[in-house]
Amino acid sequence: MDNYLKDFPVGKNIDVYPLMNKLAFEIVINSLFNVNIQEEKRNELSNFISEIQDFVLKEVNQPYLSWWFRLSGEEKINLERSKRAREIIQELIYNRKQSPEKFNDLLDMLLDARYEDNGQPMSDDQVIDEILIMLIAGHETSANALSFTLFLLAEHPKQLQKLKNGVSGLSIEETVKNEALLSVINETMRLYPPAWISDRVALADDRFKDFIIPKDTTLVLYYYGLHRDPENFEDPQSFHPDRFLKKNINKEKQKAFYPFGAGPRMCIGNNFALAEMAIFLQEFILHFDITSTGHTPGLKPLITLRPDKIILNVSRN
Repeated sequence: MDNYLKDFPVGKNIDVYPLMNKLAFEIVINSLFNVNIQEEKRNELSNFISEIQDFVLKEVNQPYLSWWFRLSGEEKINLERSKRAREIIQELIYNRKQSPEKFNDLLDMLLDARYEDNGQPMSDDQVIDEILIMLIAGHETSANALSFTLFLLAEHPKQLQKLKNGVSGLSIEETVKNEALLSVINETMRLYPPAWISDRVALADDRFKDFIIPKDTTLVLYYYGLHRDPENFEDPQSFHPDRFLKKNINKEKQKAFYPFGAGPRMCIGNNFALAEMAIFLQEFILHFDITSTGHTPGLKPLITLRPDKIILNVSRN
C-alpha cells in the first residue's frame, strides 16, 4: 500500500475523489493481472469504465433520445470504446495462454476454471465479460466508498482520532478483521451506498404481504432510502460507526442493510472490497491527517453513487 500512497498530494483543498478512483483501479487491475500493463492501456480501460457508465445511464434516463444517440454517432463511439476494451483484455488473455509461467492472479483462476457438468473452460468472451464486471464493480464502488469515508472522518475529527488510536501497529491479518475499521466503512456504506439502487425481474407471479407481483414485473430496490429509514436505524442521517460494533448490532434491524446486495446474487467481491478498504484506510490515516474544508459533496446517482468532489485539507503526519 505504501507504493500507492508515496506520491499522494498534500495541501489545502485537495479533491481526493479522482485520487481514490485511480488508487482503486490500480489495486483491482493488479489483482486481476499480475503483469505490467502499458500505461496507455491502463488509462484506456479506466476511461472506458467511466465513459461507458455515463452513456448507459443517459440511455436509461432518456430512452426517448435513443434515435439521437444513433444519429449523432454517440452510440457508435461507445460501442467502439467497448470493442477496444475487449481487445485489450483479449490480448492479455492470448499472451497468458502462450506463457508457460503461472502468475497467481484472478486471470489465471478464470482461465483454469472448469464447469462442473462438462469439465470445459470458459470461452474467451466469457472470461472478458467476467473481467469487465470485476473491473467495473471492484473499482468504482470501492473508490466511491473510500472517498465518502474520508469525507465523513474529516467531518468528525473525534471519530478520526479514535480510529487512529485503535489501528496503529496492526498486521494485515488484524487489519482486515478490525472491528473499528469495518464499522466506519459499514456506516459510510449505510449513508452512501455505492450500489444505491438495483433492480430485479420477477420470474413468476409472486406476492409480498398485500402486494401482488405479476411475472416479468421489474422491481427497483432503493438501498439509499432503506439505509436512511428511521424505522431501521436510530438517528439515520448521522454518522455513528459504533452502531456497527458487534455489541450494538440489532440483527432484525440489520436486515435493512445491503451494501453488497443479498441472496444468490450478492456481490462476489464483497470480502475483497472490505479487505481492500480496511487496509487502505488504516495506512492512510496513519500517514496523513485530513480536515474538513466545509465543502459538502454533491451526489451523482449514476449506476453507482458517486460524489462530484471530495475537497479536504491533507497533510502528512
